[in-house]
Amino acid sequence: MTKPLFRHTAYGLTIHSEIELPELLPSDNDAADLVIRCASIGRDLPVGAPGTFFEFSRDLQMLDWAAVGKFEIRGSSEIVVDARADVPEKIVRLPLLGPVMAMLLHVRSLMVLHASAVLINGKGAGFLGDKRAGKSTTAGALVGKGYPLLTDDVLAFDFKPEVRILPGFPQMKLTDESAASVAIEHARPLEMIDVPGFDKRQHSVSAHFSNDYAVPGRLYVLERGPQAQVIDLSPVEAFRALMRFSYLIRFGKEALSAGSAPGFMQQCAYLAELGVVRRLVVPDSLERLGEAVAIIEHDLG
Repeated sequence: MTKPLFRHTAYGLTIHSEIELPELLPSDNDAADLVIRCASIGRDLPVGAPGTFFEFSRDLQMLDWAAVGKFEIRGSSEIVVDARADVPEKIVRLPLLGPVMAMLLHVRSLMVLHASAVLINGKGAGFLGDKRAGKSTTAGALVGKGYPLLTDDVLAFDFKPEVRILPGFPQMKLTDESAASVAIEHARPLEMIDVPGFDKRQHSVSAHFSNDYAVPGRLYVLERGPQAQVIDLSPVEAFRALMRFSYLIRFGKEALSAGSAPGFMQQCAYLAELGVVRRLVVPDSLERLGEAVAIIEHDLG
């Protein structure tokens, strides 16, 4: 018997899934752009492989986390999930809606950054940076001031007919300390997920989410410093930053084979030439986060 499919939407896609995805917005669209189904993949990790293993080609991508399960992206419209029987769905959804979804979007010729974004005065403001740079916290501080969230962690761009940010889904990952500092009204903290190395809690921010495409107004590369400031970047510096914080880089250069590597580099170059990439210095203290918010508002005012 065919399993009933849950219908959701994210990143401009109608998603029909055998796994319920409560993080995503519901959809009533009968035509699916992406189908997620559960099935045995029937491959084992190569001998000597570490706890994670990735294999990429033009038509098939395999992402395997030994502690969670296997995921295959087939073509550009199907994800097969083969999760371990002892792993709760809430843990399976972490890689599914993060790295696996990012790879699927790349296969569909979208540019994907490891970043968060909010909508400010009708334009998207993205936040890029290293781990612990404060991407989600900075975005959360702006959401706390009333600016809608566009996406958290996976920032995707479509370039047809013009460059625009695709809305993700209304959830943010924040540490308890950051959540207390940004104080998003009506945000709903969810149960902490017990995964080693994952110290952030999911927060539902449905009351503060924009499900519309957005023109990118700024892409801020975050760094810590004594004084909040915005610094211009040359097109070359901007290009390097976009390449560095591409979501695919975390998988290694082989991941580019899953899509068009020249096309991806052209997308980075196009965004860099738009002049929207800036460096944002954020004071290294949650108590001074408001200074960064103020300078962002001024920059996009």
